[in-house]
Amino acid sequence: MRRIFRLLVPFLVFAASSGAAEPFPISKQATNSILIMQGQSGAGTGFVVRRQLDGKDRFFVYTNQHVIAGAKSLPRAIRPDGSVVALGKLVTAVNYDLAIFMLDAPEENFLELQADVDATVNVGDPIATPGNSGGASTITFKYGQVVALGPQLVEIDALIKGGNSGGPIIHENGRVIGIVSYFTEESRDDPRIAGAQETVVRRFGYRLDNVQKWEVPDWRRFVEQGERFARVEARSSDLVTLVRSGFETWNGNEEIGRIMNGFRRGLENANSEKQALSDVSRAFGQLSEMAKTDVTSALSDPSLYWWWKRELLEQRQLRDALKTEFDRQATEAKQMR
Repeated sequence: MRRIFRLLVPFLVFAASSGAAEPFPISKQATNSILIMQGQSGAGTGFVVRRQLDGKDRFFVYTNQHVIAGAKSLPRAIRPDGSVVALGKLVTAVNYDLAIFMLDAPEENFLELQADVDATVNVGDPIATPGNSGGASTITFKYGQVVALGPQLVEIDALIKGGNSGGPIIHENGRVIGIVSYFTEESRDDPRIAGAQETVVRRFGYRLDNVQKWEVPDWRRFVEQGERFARVEARSSDLVTLVRSGFETWNGNEEIGRIMNGFRRGLENANSEKQALSDVSRAFGQLSEMAKTDVTSALSDPSLYWWWKRELLEQRQLRDALKTEFDRQATEAKQMR
């Protein structure tokens, strides 16, 4: 089984590799460019970047979209000395978990991006991942190596964990080659011990040198879409609870409660097996419809930003599986009538 975790909140990581690597010198300027990102949905990391645009130095704060998603107000970007960076206009990447805030004023401490990762980075190169590890509001450094490179991703073995989301992956040359984003866990048979399982962890960041498309979200609309997604996600959780509990529990969801309570009353008052099976079929039909309506409606919004469309598409995959189960139950009840 493979699971994907974003690194906004602490997780317990079982390391498949040691992630051990010799530390290399990091300048004070680079260290002081790392930011603690605090928001309503959790704590993560950000970092200040200097880039040349139109022949002028421009400054930005980089972090993950999932670090800012789900909040009603902009996060606080806190420097190591406790002062707060004033965040400007938000720009988000399409197909990358990347959010950038423009800064109106120059910053003394900053990092710079590696322009051509393919030409300058090799598997085995040392890297550092400074960040708000564990959400403890302190900047710690984890060292490791580049494990693999892909068109969008860089895989590393540094032992990142919750709170590292949005932090830089710094190459030994001092430039940023990616942004820490997520890790995966996969359980598989342990070849060393018969019948035992091992957990393999892989850690990934998005590359920053080849983003092709950007959006400039309206923050109010971004928040509204996040709130709608939260409602979809909550319904998914309630439906999953219903199935896993053998249709006994639904987290207090009123709509599911009406369906299940009506179903139970119908069974109690049914004067024949045929009528009872009809009630069963109708209840599962209602649950099937419930599994698709809100997520389908949300995805039909033409103004959806990429991040929320991606999140909703993941929810639709889960809902499709739930709907298939409800349809199966409804069909079986019809066939038994």
